[in-house]
Amino acid sequence: MGHRFTQFLAIAGIISAVSLYAYTVYSQKVWSNAYSELSRLQNDEREFVTNTESIKEQLIEQSSQPESTLVAPKPENNLYVPEPKAVKLLPQTAPNTKPIYNTGPIGY
Repeated sequence: MGHRFTQFLAIAGIISAVSLYAYTVYSQKVWSNAYSELSRLQNDEREFVTNTESIKEQLIEQSSQPESTLVAPKPENNLYVPEPKAVKLLPQTAPNTKPIYNTGPIGY
């Protein structure tokens, strides 16, 4: 009896150790992938900010030149888009299906 219990404990310990190791490896892989994605997104954000500031600087330089066709913003130059008309949706009707009640086995 004691021999079987010891075997059971040994097998359970091995299974637990392998499971814990697999979980550790899997969680590190998932964390690594998520961290790589975060780093990529942060780099993209830095590039977007840099590009935006570069475009702003170009616009400032263009507007300071006398032959520039850029004009200062004025309320009369704004474009106003009218609010779209509300769309009335028809209510959906429930399908005419009856539930199937199985009273016995279908197969044999």
